[in-house]
Amino acid sequence: MKVLLFCVAFGLFAFSCGELATSPKEKDLQDQLAKLQSENKNLKKQESEKDEAIKSFVGTLNEISVNLELIKQKENIISLAAVDVELNSTEIESISRDILLINELMDKNRRTIDLLNRKLSESVIYSEELQQVIDNFTLIVDRQETEINQLNEQLKKMSSRFVLLQHSIDSLNQANQRQQEKIAEHENMMNTGYYIAGTAGELTVLDIISSAGGVLGVGGIYLVNEDFDKEEFNKVVISETRKIPLNCRSAKLLSVHPSFSYKFDGPPDYINNLIITRPREFWSNTKYLVVLKK
Repeated sequence: MKVLLFCVAFGLFAFSCGELATSPKEKDLQDQLAKLQSENKNLKKQESEKDEAIKSFVGTLNEISVNLELIKQKENIISLAAVDVELNSTEIESISRDILLINELMDKNRRTIDLLNRKLSESVIYSEELQQVIDNFTLIVDRQETEINQLNEQLKKMSSRFVLLQHSIDSLNQANQRQQEKIAEHENMMNTGYYIAGTAGELTVLDIISSAGGVLGVGGIYLVNEDFDKEEFNKVVISETRKIPLNCRSAKLLSVHPSFSYKFDGPPDYINNLIITRPREFWSNTKYLVVLKK
């Protein structure tokens, strides 16, 4: 009887162990399942990115289309007004405003198409068909520009007053161009950051930082000087810079940047790079980044 009970107990134990243990085949199936789940997650992420890119692409094309339609409307209005041999002052003023608006819209379309070309070349939705769509819009813009130039020449021939009007428009265009250049310069300045990384000794020698507190140089903190030499900093394009190499055992940001806007990468006890995860927030407080390396 004892032998029988022992056999039954042993059999149950063996069966239990067999249930708990995972066979190589089951392990392989689990690995394959995990791999499929990971691939499915990546595919969903890619699909989401494609959807967002397509929405942005279509939205930009709609914006260009609206501008083209408005340009065509203004062009037709000017063409009808050009039938009059001598335009009165009110008509000249109206045409002046319309031509100025047309020039601004044409310039905006050119810049938007250039931006769209750059974005599409690096986009996940790039295809020759979409590139052809952009090329077709470029041809339309070129054709409209030719038509407008011809219309301007027609107006010059039909109305002596329009010569004076053209001078006025040219002056307005030049003023607008200067304003656009100022805006571009401001945007470029806002999109430019500066950084310097070095040890306490290196940054102190360059008069970038100074120590405060502590006893005999121990236990103090380092502060960024207010009148540091900006020529010592490296210039970066904020919208294009996500990684700044450090290659040190540890690092600390002495300039003020939100903690959630950056991180460090690298193996344990070593830092390869400063990774900027949210550029707009990272550079919101200051455009000058100071990194203390150890």
